[in-house]
Amino acid sequence: MGICSGTLNNDQEAEAYLSKALELAPTSAAAWTALGLLYHWQDRNKESFEILTKALDYAPNNEFIHFELALIASILKDWNASLIHYNKCININQNFYAAFVNRGIVYQELWRIEDTLNSYNQAIKIALKQTQALYRSAYLLKDLGMNQESIRRYCLVLEKYPDSKEIHADLGMLYCRVNNLSSAEHHFEKSYRSQSVSQQKQTKKCTVIDMGYEVFS
Repeated sequence: MGICSGTLNNDQEAEAYLSKALELAPTSAAAWTALGLLYHWQDRNKESFEILTKALDYAPNNEFIHFELALIASILKDWNASLIHYNKCININQNFYAAFVNRGIVYQELWRIEDTLNSYNQAIKIALKQTQALYRSAYLLKDLGMNQESIRRYCLVLEKYPDSKEIHADLGMLYCRVNNLSSAEHHFEKSYRSQSVSQQKQTKKCTVIDMGYEVFS
């Protein structure tokens, strides 16, 4: 009932029901978790983190609770805490695709580039048809100047999102880098055609700015 009330945006009623549930069953990980999620939905993230940490006292190997704690820690920009909980998720469930992807995002925030790519690559091994890790790694590889591998990954994502103007634009730039100008023209044209009619009318010239940076020595 508490979770239902929260879903219906009746937060006060939801909190009252959950507080009552915890009076009756103070060791209920489910009730602590529901209260923590309610606080998260209310943007009370510090309180949410404390409550979900309490939930772990009664369900220390619950991958969902660790995942939520990792998400909230990221919102709070506590990157170390986020990594701790994503790693616990992965230790519990080594096929947790979203945990690998999100851990990669945290590593990227910390400029741990090799760890970022490793985490994305592990996610890709788990679910090649999922595109989040493919897209993020393709974008990062583009910035690192690893052009052929970036192209390969972007093309895999393009199979699912054939009209993505952003992917076509990036592929156009990448093909310019490797001096494949016919493919570059094809993708720039696709990117242009993917814009709305009003955007096309406003776009008379196309300027491509290519900037990369080296990380590995």
